Amino acid sequence: MYKNIKYIFLAFLAIGGMACNDFFETDKDDIIAGDKNYQSIQEITNTIVGINGLIQDVADQNIILNSLLSDEVLPSTVAPDEFFQIEQRKVSAENKFGDPSDYYKIVVNCNDLLATLDTTDIINVGFDSEEAKAIRLQAYTSRAWAYINLSYIYGKVRYFYDPLIEFDEQKVATFPELTQDELVEKLIGELESHKGDIGYVNWGEIMGDNDGEWNLMRIPFNLLLGNLYLMADRYSDALSQYLILLNDVEGNKYTISSKYGFGKWSEIFTKSITSNSNEIYTAVPYSKSNFQQHELQSFFTWDLAPDGLGYLVPSDTVVSSFELQSNNFEQKGDFQRLAASIGVIPSMDKSMVYKYTIGRQAYDNNAPIILYRAADVHLAMAECFNRLGDADIALALLNDGLQDFWLGSEWDEVLSDRYSIPEGLKENVGIRGRVNLKPYVLDDESTQSEVHQVEEFIANEYLLEMAFEGKRWPALVRIAKRWMGDDGATGASFLADRIATKSNASSAMREELMDPENWYIKR
Repeated sequence: MYKNIKYIFLAFLAIGGMACNDFFETDKDDIIAGDKNYQSIQEITNTIVGINGLIQDVADQNIILNSLLSDEVLPSTVAPDEFFQIEQRKVSAENKFGDPSDYYKIVVNCNDLLATLDTTDIINVGFDSEEAKAIRLQAYTSRAWAYINLSYIYGKVRYFYDPLIEFDEQKVATFPELTQDELVEKLIGELESHKGDIGYVNWGEIMGDNDGEWNLMRIPFNLLLGNLYLMADRYSDALSQYLILLNDVEGNKYTISSKYGFGKWSEIFTKSITSNSNEIYTAVPYSKSNFQQHELQSFFTWDLAPDGLGYLVPSDTVVSSFELQSNNFEQKGDFQRLAASIGVIPSMDKSMVYKYTIGRQAYDNNAPIILYRAADVHLAMAECFNRLGDADIALALLNDGLQDFWLGSEWDEVLSDRYSIPEGLKENVGIRGRVNLKPYVLDDESTQSEVHQVEEFIANEYLLEMAFEGKRWPALVRIAKRWMGDDGATGASFLADRIATKSNASSAMREELMDPENWYIKR
């Protein structure tokens, strides 16, 4: 975001090959726009390169915006006013961090590809039919990803399919404005019409990327469609997409197995993204040697930020949430996830977000930004099972896993009678189980319904497991909207009470957040 990232350069067209590092030396001003006459695999590859580059450009902004809107971080005493504006949901036109333009640039470039490239065009330059379907589908999913994030941050979005020659903010402002619910229905309709178009293209092979980072920039179709169904409260449909995703892998990949248990949870963030195939679905890599940097390490880290002070610091809410957990060894504290998420500087009596710094020196490559990993899918499945009336299965996914439902050769009838559960999930140890935490337990004497109690637990895991990954705020919005359907006042207070715990928040802010119109950024 707002840095010298380069996206795509056409000079390499004459060379006929582009290695992975060349992707990181491209210029976004050279993205082909308008009427196209694609004549080579390279030209089509360049268009995908441009879209991926734009996702890279907005990935850190997405973390900053979602973290400030949620109860995870707050601006420090030295933070620029722009961050306080975002936290208050009222940003000026000059606020570069609150500017949605980079999201819309993704939409513009995806629209352009979809308008000018059909599967026949792609096949004609040398891709096979499966690759052609995958290329168009990648544009659909990248476009939907940008729109989903816009809707969580700004509430309403400008929706358009028109291919624009270039991004034009004034032109975008003329398109129809949709609420999140209206947008979700539109996107579901679009993606549903392409359920049969899931192909595969090995970008790593085309780009000469031996590490496979290119392939990890794909956003899985079933995951994204499942998330849209979840936003629309279509829980059975959402769950079916997540289960298709899990059925489509070998062994126990993405199952929340013990691979990252026994003190190894931090390896999700310290190991290379390509060696984390058991956890990471989609991640955005960065390369400092190619001037590819993001802002997270400097904004979150005290000794690397301007003047030695970080702009964004963990809230007391998130720190105390880690400290209040109990593990299976009768000790207080969620030590494994706390140590990889938050760092403490004793000499300054300060804490900092550590997730994008862990295992890195000041001049190392920036940490990759993970867009989706296995925990995303398992927490989303817990949301589905809970609303489908299977709180025990939801709790199993949160706590100690589905192992107790596996009878040695088949699933217990509780699962097998209603769901098509992949056999690989017999290795599932649960979100909390893999970090040795005590399970959540329902309170039979609570005035809350069972469904609401479990959703409280799920929201808590979005704070602990997914801290500073841009997932806590969307979860709060989803759950609050559901509760409003159950009981309007309770739903609004679910979100408002949590944001009001931030030390920068005021009682007036809580009252403002009781109106859902005020949940989102206004500009």
